[in-house]
Amino acid sequence: MSYSATPPEAGAAAVEHQDGKTRADYVLGHSERELERLARQGALFSDLTRDLLVCAGLRKGMQVLDIGCGVGDVSLIAADLVSGEGAIQGIDPAAEALAIAQARLDAHGKTWASFSQGTLESLEDCSRFDAVIGRFILVHLANPAEALSGLRSRLQAGAIMSFI
Repeated sequence: MSYSATPPEAGAAAVEHQDGKTRADYVLGHSERELERLARQGALFSDLTRDLLVCAGLRKGMQVLDIGCGVGDVSLIAADLVSGEGAIQGIDPAAEALAIAQARLDAHGKTWASFSQGTLESLEDCSRFDAVIGRFILVHLANPAEALSGLRSRLQAGAIMSFI
């Protein structure tokens, strides 16, 4: 891994989105160094994440949405659990992170998983998903309880919500 002498991006900048609402941008930024840190963090929490997703009920054939997927760590774990009979859709607002996630997905040959740019707020229809997952995303939301409540109301009955 290579690191630049440039410090990571700092501070939360207010960003106005297409819906006219202002939200804080990801406080740690999306520099190369930060994306590498996220990959190392993903490796550190990989086994725990897999165990928690299994305990939550993720299984073969499920349709799963990974919110705030970043560089794809949780999506790749979920893709293993649902196998080619299921599907994973990862969303994240950062194009830089999604490019890395897509490259990792391609390297692992997980054709039943895909990524797109978006946020929890930008989701329109979640009814096709059997499960919605995320890791370390709730801390970045202004009101996590409200966001989860709103998400729950848009899911099919019996859908799993698992956030670490």
